[in-house]
Amino acid sequence: SEPEFPHSVDPSDLPPGSVNDDPLAPLINAIVHAADMRKASDIVAMRVTQCTSLTNFVVIVSGTSRPQNQAIASAISNDIEELFDGKRCLGK
Repeated sequence: SEPEFPHSVDPSDLPPGSVNDDPLAPLINAIVHAADMRKASDIVAMRVTQCTSLTNFVVIVSGTSRPQNQAIASAISNDIEELFDGKRCLGK
């Protein structure tokens, strides 16, 4: 028999509570803070657990130039590594 939710997330698998109760909230807050400290603009952090099973959050930031975008990405990577006991961002 086909699953009831063949192309979406089963609502019973969603984490309970508010976004601030999510175990990933400290990580997302650190990412947003690092981007903000490098003057990123249009910062948006979205909890997408109801849309996909691939990830829980998506963070989108904007910069005004390639060097600024590189500085934002580097700051995020460095801050996460420092704040979360040497864990590294993917792609580094």
